[in-house]
Amino acid sequence: MLADSYGRVATDLRVSLTDRCNLRCSYCMPPEGLDWLPGADQLTGDELIRLLRIAVGRLGITEIRFTGGEPILRRGLNRVRLTADGQVRNCLFAREESDLRTPLRAGACDDELADIWRRAVAAKLPGHGINDPGFLQPARPMSAIGG
Repeated sequence: MLADSYGRVATDLRVSLTDRCNLRCSYCMPPEGLDWLPGADQLTGDELIRLLRIAVGRLGITEIRFTGGEPILRRGLNRVRLTADGQVRNCLFAREESDLRTPLRAGACDDELADIWRRAVAAKLPGHGINDPGFLQPARPMSAIGG
């Protein structure tokens, strides 16, 4: 078990796979950039697997989320997010959301909700456009999106 001095137990683990990212978002990387870790300083695949086995097998970790370098490693479908208020966002930087809460509370069946979700993801743009001159930050703060 991984517990802190206040008795809180950690059961989920976010694993950064790389420190390299080409976005340089202001919320996580300064404009002047950072020095990348040399390859020898990063965990090897075998080391990572061993540590994850320890975390799950001996320390009570039940959920693992891989992070770091998402724009580099995730070439397919930059995730879908479900906000705390029932909105589907097909990208972290999406300016539009699809409402699931209202039809859910109005009694929509599972197939109807799934169709709304599918349409939301189908409308995903090819990129997030953060480096485009006309990029507009989403109206919601990161904490409300689930950053």
